[in-house]
Amino acid sequence: MKKFLALALVFLMSACSTEYILMDEDGNPVNEDYYTEGYGNEEMLGEEDLLASSMAERRLSADDVFVVNEEIDSVTYQYKNVRVDEISPLASLYCADAAFGASPYLREVSMYHNGFMRATFDCVNLAI
Repeated sequence: MKKFLALALVFLMSACSTEYILMDEDGNPVNEDYYTEGYGNEEMLGEEDLLASSMAERRLSADDVFVVNEEIDSVTYQYKNVRVDEISPLASLYCADAAFGASPYLREVSMYHNGFMRATFDCVNLAI
C-alpha cells in the first residue's frame, strides 16, 4: 500500500509540474500572446458598444416577429431568433397609437411550439 501511495504521489507531482507549450495550427511553438494579438484593452470594445453595434445592424423582419393578438390595452407578439428587448420598441409604438400615449409593460413571456416565443405587453398609463 505504501508503494502505491508513493507511486501515486510521484505521478501527481509530475502532473502538477508539467509545462504546456502553446502551438499554432501547424504545430510550431508560439508565445503566450499569439492567440490574443491585436485585442489589447485599448482596442477592445465595451459591452455597451458591442450591444449597440449589433442592434444597429440587426433589422427585424416579418419572419422574425409577427402580431398574434391586438387589443386596446394589450398586444401579443410571436417571435423567433430575436430577444424580447428587441420587440419592446414595436410594443411602444403600438401602445402609443392604440392607447393614446400609454407605455408598454411586459406581462408575460412564454414558450410556444416550434421554438417560437410569445410576449404579451400591456399598455398602461404611467402618469404620476
